[in-house]
Amino acid sequence: MLGKSRNRYPGIEILKTEKQVDRRIKEMAGEVIEIYRGRKPFFLTLLHGGEPFAAKLMSSIARQDPSFNPNQSTIIISRYGPGRTPGELTIVAPITERVRRDMQGREVILLDDLIDGGETAREARRHALENGAGSVGMITLVTKEHSPTADIPLVMTGFPNMPNGWLLGSGMNGPNEAHRWDGYIALDLSSPPSTSGSD
Repeated sequence: MLGKSRNRYPGIEILKTEKQVDRRIKEMAGEVIEIYRGRKPFFLTLLHGGEPFAAKLMSSIARQDPSFNPNQSTIIISRYGPGRTPGELTIVAPITERVRRDMQGREVILLDDLIDGGETAREARRHALENGAGSVGMITLVTKEHSPTADIPLVMTGFPNMPNGWLLGSGMNGPNEAHRWDGYIALDLSSPPSTSGSD
């Protein structure tokens, strides 16, 4: 039975163990292969939150189908200021000229850990389209009970309708940056239910 974590971080509730997360990402990799085989999409990971998820997803794709050869790059869009206060969206690391040439007219799939308010996803979509994407969809590890569609087709999500509180692990960070690299998904019990999630 899952409950309060007994790991090095007190005050959190494990919602999905690392084993459960890894199993679901492996399933998602198989689904990606089936959906996109022969379509040559371009995967664009939103850093830093999407990095742990995208790394596991791409590794699993490569193991399951070495011939799939996904094209993948990254951008950084910052939303959070000091602490957990949402701030103004800033494109910290935009699409580079080389990536812009590679993705011209192609189906771009955003990879991220979480859709929360949707602003970051909308900004990423706008930036991709301005740089020549033919279309933009999204694959995310987590959506919350209140997650909006963010005006982007959601191709798949690993764990839909998770609690609306502050989530940790699998890309979602907390007071300690190490939370981002923990393989589980957990709820920070110190934050109120209405608190937004990670970036």
